[in-house]
Amino acid sequence: MTTTTRQERRAKLKAEMAKTAKSGMQADAEGDAWWWPVAAEARHLIDIFRGNGANRASAAALHAHGFYDRATKASKPDGQPACAKGCSLCCTCPVTANAPEIFAVANHVRRTRGKDWNAVLEKMRVADRDTRYRDMSQPHVAPYPCPMLGPQGECTVYEARPSACRALVSSSLQGCQQAFSGKPVPVPRLNMWWSLRAAHVYALEAAMAANNLPTYHYAFIHALRIALEDETAEQRWLNGEDVFASVVRDREEAKEPAQDREARLAKLIAGAMAQE
Repeated sequence: MTTTTRQERRAKLKAEMAKTAKSGMQADAEGDAWWWPVAAEARHLIDIFRGNGANRASAAALHAHGFYDRATKASKPDGQPACAKGCSLCCTCPVTANAPEIFAVANHVRRTRGKDWNAVLEKMRVADRDTRYRDMSQPHVAPYPCPMLGPQGECTVYEARPSACRALVSSSLQGCQQAFSGKPVPVPRLNMWWSLRAAHVYALEAAMAANNLPTYHYAFIHALRIALEDETAEQRWLNGEDVFASVVRDREEAKEPAQDREARLAKLIAGAMAQE
């Protein structure tokens, strides 16, 4: 991600920010062609976090979702998706999300479910009680429907759903039926959507790290219940309070060596700030 002068780096960053705002990025990008779009999106998100809006964490998540959605439309898929409206097989396994994604869903629920707010909150509390201690390392064991599903199996928070939900795109309905029936087989997912999720997550994590905010991924149902019950949770989190301290964190984070993770974040932040 190096260029000769700071002026050139600023010009490159500005061009990439304009480009990603229009078309995201290509899923098969490598080297600088991958790093620059992700750094550009990180800069968009850094600027949002450094604004004054009370809901700037959720605003950052929605911006990252837009970046991801544009990238999926601009990229060539590696197969034909088998997913269809109303299919909710994968909506029964544990999901994790970072804090901005959780706040984005909570705010979406507040905007759209005001009339049946008490019923939604009670459904969340029951789901949290039933799944709090579920083994997240075995996602297909003891499936539990996401409390955000509607009566026809539709996602009621589709526009704000976390990146983990956006990225789990299957190539085979039969394969999903086997995977979510308890058999020890992987979900036949398409790589394009999953690889672009890395760009989404890395950009959002870099923006959070640049603003000294925690980048953890939390058990979705438990964390969402907290965010729904407390309207001040987002502002408190932005102020540095760990409002999700009691929530189980994603074990996947431990698979990346801390040194590699820190180097990746530092590289993206440097690119996002037009530094060497």
